[in-house]
Amino acid sequence: MRKQNNSTDWEHVIYQRRAFYDKRPQIADGFSLIELLITVAILGIAVAFAIPSFAQSRERAQVRAVTGEIAAAMKWARAEGLRTNQAATVILGAAAVCADGTVAAWSVRVGATTQKCAPIAEFSKRYSNVVALTSATLNFNARGISTTAFPGYTVVSTSVAASRTISVELSGRVMEI
Repeated sequence: MRKQNNSTDWEHVIYQRRAFYDKRPQIADGFSLIELLITVAILGIAVAFAIPSFAQSRERAQVRAVTGEIAAAMKWARAEGLRTNQAATVILGAAAVCADGTVAAWSVRVGATTQKCAPIAEFSKRYSNVVALTSATLNFNARGISTTAFPGYTVVSTSVAASRTISVELSGRVMEI
């Protein structure tokens, strides 16, 4: 004859299972303080190495931006001179002046009037770590041909060894090197 299941047999089994699980080592949920401190220390060291590299990359980007801005002004001056059939002049550095008389980092004159300029205060605020080495004047005739020998205009960073040069061929082609 078969033994009937009664509640005492099941209670015994459940009690044994609970006793087994209670003897297992407890697993912690989360991280210990030492693990967190080690992680923060490693992140701090990684950031300490990354910050100087980031600053250098930022300054190189500023040099590229200044070079691009000046090259764009030269290309615009040439195109505007061709469009209006007038001579165009790009003035870089100390002699550059805006139409209202404010000192500029660069200005573009088409004919006798100043068409575009970058006020020096605004320019130096945007590009605080960049210095343009030379003052220069570039002339295009009404056909877009450079009338002055313009070997190059170099833009250099003040603290990082980064520089870029803008070159203008006699044909009037503007290139960033």
